Amino acid sequence: MSSFQSFEKPWAIHANCVEVFGKAVLLLGKEGSQKSSLSYALLQRGHVFIADDLVMIKENKGLLWGSNVQDKYLLDLKEKGIVDIQKIFKKEQIKRKALLFGGFVLEKNWGKHFFYEDLLQKKIILYPLDSKLMDDRILFIEKVCSEARHA
Repeated sequence: MSSFQSFEKPWAIHANCVEVFGKAVLLLGKEGSQKSSLSYALLQRGHVFIADDLVMIKENKGLLWGSNVQDKYLLDLKEKGIVDIQKIFKKEQIKRKALLFGGFVLEKNWGKHFFYEDLLQKKIILYPLDSKLMDDRILFIEKVCSEARHA
């Protein structure tokens, strides 16, 4: 039995959401798995912020959308504390919502603890991020999103 009851109503997921080359993705993992740090690094490379720590998921005509739950554009970074990204990045690098393309799993066995199957059933492709190195993670995410953009 699935851990999630229905996609008919909006629901929240503990994740980050960024748009890379026009493809919105979830960054999935437990607290401390570097979701916010990875989001910040992607923003530094010109990508788009959608949400930190909590993403609202809503289905519309068979498609899943991710949005910022609180209209707050803050990142909680271990190395810098809470950062207001509206003061650091361009206005074009911040969005309220976006159509979800996929997700990147930042730790092994994530799917055993969350609703992995539910996301897969809705055609959200989940990619494991095997490397712990930030640069490797960034390059892999950019590669997957770039290839999807051109597919």
